[in-house]
Amino acid sequence: MFFVASGKGGVGKSTTAVNLAVAMAAKPGMRVGLLDADVHGPSVPRMMHLSGRPQVSAGNKMVPLENYRVRCMSMGFLMQDDVAAVWRGPMVMSALEKFVRGVEWGELDDIALIDARRGVTMFNNISVAVLGIVENMSYYACPACQHREYIFGQDGAKHTATELGLDLLGEVPLNIKPHRALLASLSSLSAGMPHQRTPGTVLLWFRRDLRVADNPALIAALQTGAVVVPVYVWAAEEEGQFQPGRCSRWWLHYSLLAFEADLAALGARLVYRRAPESRIALLQLIEETGAQALFFNHLYDPISLVRDNEIKAAMAAAGVHCRSFNADVLFEPWLVLAEGGRPDTCCKDYWNRAMSLPFPPPKPLPPPLAMRAVPEEVVSVELANLGLMTPEEKQSNQQLLYTWTPGSKGAHVLLDGFVRRHLAVFDADRAKTDRTSTSRLSPHVHFGEISVRFIFHVVKRAEAGGVASAAACAAFLQQMGYREYARYLSYHFPFTHERSLLEHLRAAPWRFDQGLFKAWRQGRTGYPLVDAGLRELWSTGWMHNRSRVVCASFLVKNLLLPWQWGLKHYWDAQLDADLESDALGWQYVSGCLADAKPFSHMLDHAAESARFDPEGRYVRRWLPVLARLPAKWIHRPWEAPPALLADAGVELGVNYPLPLITLEESRAALARASAVIEQAMVPALDGVALARAVAGRAAAAPSGAAPANPPEGPPAPKRLRAP
Repeated sequence: MFFVASGKGGVGKSTTAVNLAVAMAAKPGMRVGLLDADVHGPSVPRMMHLSGRPQVSAGNKMVPLENYRVRCMSMGFLMQDDVAAVWRGPMVMSALEKFVRGVEWGELDDIALIDARRGVTMFNNISVAVLGIVENMSYYACPACQHREYIFGQDGAKHTATELGLDLLGEVPLNIKPHRALLASLSSLSAGMPHQRTPGTVLLWFRRDLRVADNPALIAALQTGAVVVPVYVWAAEEEGQFQPGRCSRWWLHYSLLAFEADLAALGARLVYRRAPESRIALLQLIEETGAQALFFNHLYDPISLVRDNEIKAAMAAAGVHCRSFNADVLFEPWLVLAEGGRPDTCCKDYWNRAMSLPFPPPKPLPPPLAMRAVPEEVVSVELANLGLMTPEEKQSNQQLLYTWTPGSKGAHVLLDGFVRRHLAVFDADRAKTDRTSTSRLSPHVHFGEISVRFIFHVVKRAEAGGVASAAACAAFLQQMGYREYARYLSYHFPFTHERSLLEHLRAAPWRFDQGLFKAWRQGRTGYPLVDAGLRELWSTGWMHNRSRVVCASFLVKNLLLPWQWGLKHYWDAQLDADLESDALGWQYVSGCLADAKPFSHMLDHAAESARFDPEGRYVRRWLPVLARLPAKWIHRPWEAPPALLADAGVELGVNYPLPLITLEESRAALARASAVIEQAMVPALDGVALARAVAGRAAAAPSGAAPANPPEGPPAPKRLRAP
């Protein structure tokens, strides 16, 4: 047990205790508990991001709360902030004894925040071994001459330790960079601690987590005390048919520029490498730097799941410690399961189950204060030489800079503005296309410039502070729930980006008409709401969520073109192209999911237009040729009187196309296609039962309980048979 003690108040005992606990917990083999006997404030619970009352075990003992792999028991858990408390010495000692004997700590290497003399006496009386004392803010070292000025007297802590029969395990000097002093002092503790040697260099592999705030892999790497080498590998070839599209690569370029600046502000730099496979580049960097560990944040799309497990196997073969962390979702996919350990196949059931878990999503981690400089001998490719964009693509995408600001700073500005101005009316306006009704955070979230945990807690704080109603906040969090569910489905059913979850829909008689597909891509269908959405996408790289649904439904249900074609077009044209979310959206629109509308269902485009763009503002913005038409006719110009069309300057078939297909023709073709699909169905099972059968056969979670150590990352994906 390590004591952090001082006779003075406000000198940093709590900060030192928390930093020591978290730093020790990051070392392999360490099991750390933090005992906080400070009765004057909840500083330790706040720094540990813990709140609530401890549960009581079957043995009638308190169960410590845990975060950052540290089990914590604090007086702050048992006291109310606004209630005064009067403590006398015997009461404190009695409470401390209960904290030791009345808490199920397990086998731990403990850190106690306590008065040294009283604490040692008390723990000796109850037969708890005390190893030594750490003195915080011991002295100030002049940066010019290194002269030491002892703040509380030289050797005071050493004399106290000698009187108590203990060792002085270390002195932490007063320093303007206290975390650096703390990490330096850990070397003096390492001789007596049962852990492996701290690695000299750690590779930190960034992908879609381009941020320094709430980045678990970054914090874990820094906690090792090693030199951290941030690296980004551009290996587009290993993505197969889903290599990043034109707009997505534009965003990535400027997101990396912003991330470079964030790392430079901390004193580090980002090392770029170009390779056909990430594994090749990482192994080469390990050989060059002598790194003994690789940390990264894991992903859930099928391509990344396979790649990440292959890299972990390669690191194990090379004798390199490898760990991955969750920085992409609120809850790991294997934590939310239906009865019998099977994955949910209904989004509503999944989200209700996730929100009913007995623990909330972890609170976001703060950014580090500083990082060590990357050694100069570590060579990096220039960002401009990675080949993210051709010169022609760079020129054609330049207009996007007028609309978007990639990077964490732009993400936080966007979130702040949305919460202050639009969150309160989100439940009423979220589907309106004629106004700013959504957060537009999707590209920032996809590239990890802002974390979903941070957004979740910001919205919850807004709800608690009365900024927005519970209904508005719940409606916004439900949109986040769709993203969570998309990753959940991709993890448990890794084929959903290529074929239908419901197997009978693979018999759909698609048209495979390239002419119709080209007209749809270019926004020349003759249906204004559809054309406006597709032209917004082409111009800005982004499209309102309702427009995405309308355009996708028109492709699948009206034109009977394969949903995979639409997925690939969105993939190339969207700034926020996201394999899991896009696959979920297209499968839902196409009726491929258990909780989707049946394939035979067709959107009523007149009703959609009246609900989401009643005055035609959205259409007028993206189809200026129709701007002079009155609202009554702007969504169905083919029905407008010829004189009115002439007066508005609209020539159907000349400056605006006639409908590619009439609604009657669409309904008849869809009915014929639905009849073919019905014949392919198993008679005894409806769509929901089929999905449940699929879920039972394709459950990818390990048998039994969820993995005991989520930071180790997702289990290796099973090779699944086609349902």
